[in-house]
Amino acid sequence: MSKFSLRLMAVGIFACAVPAFGQINDGFETYPAGNLPPQGGWIDFGGSQPITVSTVQAHSGTKSMRLSEGTDTQGGTTTGYGSDVYKNFLPAGGYTNLTHSAVQFSYWQYIDPGVDSVMFNYISTGRMPATFQTGLDLRADAPNQYTFGSSMLAVQDLGTPPAPTLAGNPRPLVFGRWAQHVVSVNLTANTYNYSYDGFQMVTAGQWDTTPGDGISIAGINFWNQLRNTNAINDFVYYDDFATVATAVPEPASIALLGFGALAAARRRRA
Repeated sequence: MSKFSLRLMAVGIFACAVPAFGQINDGFETYPAGNLPPQGGWIDFGGSQPITVSTVQAHSGTKSMRLSEGTDTQGGTTTGYGSDVYKNFLPAGGYTNLTHSAVQFSYWQYIDPGVDSVMFNYISTGRMPATFQTGLDLRADAPNQYTFGSSMLAVQDLGTPPAPTLAGNPRPLVFGRWAQHVVSVNLTANTYNYSYDGFQMVTAGQWDTTPGDGISIAGINFWNQLRNTNAINDFVYYDDFATVATAVPEPASIALLGFGALAAARRRRA
């Protein structure tokens, strides 16, 4: 067997591990301006404000997803509540350590300079809406609700009993321009890295803090809530969601390809 043929078989072996694109890949260009849900699998989670496709800001193209603060003030659980939207990565289930070795999820965020509420960005280990508030909670804390200044906070429920805990040092919030969030999850090792606006905030943190029920990443939930002391309805825009999930190669397929290549090479030598 020629070296070229062996190389082709090797490509077939490693092709099983080539990243496959997931379902949260959205630049909002295909939707008409106006209300977004339920287009593209984006679901309104009962907020006080609509989730819209906007042409006011865009990271690329001409459109983005817009979430609103609302005009309630001094928020708690029912007031100061704006837009609320969720979406799952896959039509059923999620990415688990049994099916995928790694998932990289990224998106761009634009915060209006007047925003003074908290922008919650949950990346959930479980499917929405039943199993949200697990995984990583990114809080864009514009009103200094948590006394760290106007900062991006990476928060997880840690400890016994679980309590919201900073997973990395806060970073100053970016207002008035686009900033990227990147979450890279190693499902095999149960670790993750997180960066905001090019700054690494978490390195090799524990991803799933309850791994006894499986290690996974399944959905997201974004909303605005708390404070809004100026009672002005300002906006947060999101664009260019991208997901790359690396599948675990099927052991049987790899073995068959590998043994086939070895057998062919042996026959050639014989």
